[in-house]
Amino acid sequence: MKLLVAILLLFGTVATITDVKAETNTVSSNTVSSNTIDKAPPSAISPGISIVNSDVCVSAYSGSVTTQILGVSTGVTVSDSNCVRIKLSRQMMSLNLKVPAVAILAQDPQVFDALWMSGVYPPIKGKIAEESKEIWLANIDMMPEGSKIKNKFLQNREKEKEPEGDFDGLKNFGLMALSLLLLF
Repeated sequence: MKLLVAILLLFGTVATITDVKAETNTVSSNTVSSNTIDKAPPSAISPGISIVNSDVCVSAYSGSVTTQILGVSTGVTVSDSNCVRIKLSRQMMSLNLKVPAVAILAQDPQVFDALWMSGVYPPIKGKIAEESKEIWLANIDMMPEGSKIKNKFLQNREKEKEPEGDFDGLKNFGLMALSLLLLF
């Protein structure tokens, strides 16, 4: 019986092997695939601008923008001129140099106007009080830009340069005559 089982087993194995070799299996497939990679660009990170000392007249600003193609970041520091002016004036006062301290502050148009309006004329060329007023009036262009006092003096200077009122009357008469001629 063992022999019979062995023969059947051998015969079955041979039949299976020949069977597999005899068949041809063809598989065809048409597959279209597309791979979309959805990856965002790296972020643009603003630089950290550190101003360590609190006694500094500088402000720091930074910003960044990121698009799908490009990222840009930048940072700047901006100096505050009024803060610098106050610190310089404070230093002059600590050295007991009061006139230069006031002269530094008077470079600001608001301080200049306040001094002028109070009758304490800003120092110029080493002169103070009425002597400085005369120098300022002779040199109006040296007054700080944005000063209301300077603008007032410049407007008065322009009014002095304008011709007398008789010319204005003659000009108005000429315009009226011209408009009457155009009407007819």
